Amino acid sequence: MNTQSQERNGQSDPRSSRPRPKIILLEDRTELREGYAQSLEKAGFDVRTGVDGNELEKLLTPDVAVILSDTDMPLVAGPDAVEELLTRGILSDSVLVLAMSDEE
Repeated sequence: MNTQSQERNGQSDPRSSRPRPKIILLEDRTELREGYAQSLEKAGFDVRTGVDGNELEKLLTPDVAVILSDTDMPLVAGPDAVEELLTRGILSDSVLVLAMSDEE
């Protein structure tokens, strides 16, 4: 039975009760940030977005699974922000950090 059939029959999709993995996405270019966030949300992730590494600390909670960050942002690059939070003991080294670059 597909999801639409389940909803019509009053049954819920068991996948919808599972918590969605949380991702922080740091990207200064609006079109890229919005596009990546939309794709990740469609794939089932809970996405929190920021435009700069300065925003990382306020977006970070213990349940964040992944940080996706641009490596070249005008104020504070994501990897620099991650390094600072690791040094201060705010960020666990168990969080997976991936870097993106829009070099041409």
